Amino acid sequence: MVEKRSERECPTIEDIIQDIAHQLGNPLHIIGGRVQLLLRKMPGDPYLERNLHIITSQVEQMSLIIQEALRATKQIDGGESFGT
Repeated sequence: MVEKRSERECPTIEDIIQDIAHQLGNPLHIIGGRVQLLLRKMPGDPYLERNLHIITSQVEQMSLIIQEALRATKQIDGGESFGT
């Protein structure tokens, strides 16, 4: 008797990483865009500008982490090793 495979297979780690990247990336882009808008609309307040720049820096850092995770996923799919 042949076992019937489930119609819904477990997602691969690559699928999970891509989904997480999508779910985190979209809000980060919105946050980054809104910060840039605030910087243009509300110039002249050094405290506000400093904090908005901090937010921008953190958004960029998180975006880099997401890009690195996606790059690692492509390396797994392509059979390459990490760091090459």
